[in-house]
Amino acid sequence: MKENSAKKKIFITTFVAGFLIFGVWALLYYDKNINLRAISLSKIVKNREDPKNVKCDVIQNIGKNGLLSMEMVIPCEDEGQLADLNKKMYMIKSDFLTNLDQTEVDEWIRNGKFGVIKTELLKIVNHYTDKPVENLYFESFISR
Repeated sequence: MKENSAKKKIFITTFVAGFLIFGVWALLYYDKNINLRAISLSKIVKNREDPKNVKCDVIQNIGKNGLLSMEMVIPCEDEGQLADLNKKMYMIKSDFLTNLDQTEVDEWIRNGKFGVIKTELLKIVNHYTDKPVENLYFESFISR
């Protein structure tokens, strides 16, 4: 019996040592080829399909117990418009959240009047921007 437990200890010790040696080798090998430390410390950059788009997420309470979650994309004509929208996006979101009536938005959603919501959003966006925005798109529109 003692012989079996000694064999198990040797097996486990050998397995753990082999695993550690393999881990150190893999880290050194991949660190030279990929530079894992540089990747792990670098800032994560999201790959956007079109850098001239401004993306915006808005979550708003609607109705009595409802919730509206929208992801919008606003295409920009040039870098100036892009910078202007990025700078003023917090005001646009704040205006949408505070100045649109929650029950009215809930009614628009229940009646399928998504064009009205889009029109109201465009009015708010164009109120704050120097150069008017012609259109915006919804990547997601979830009402619960």
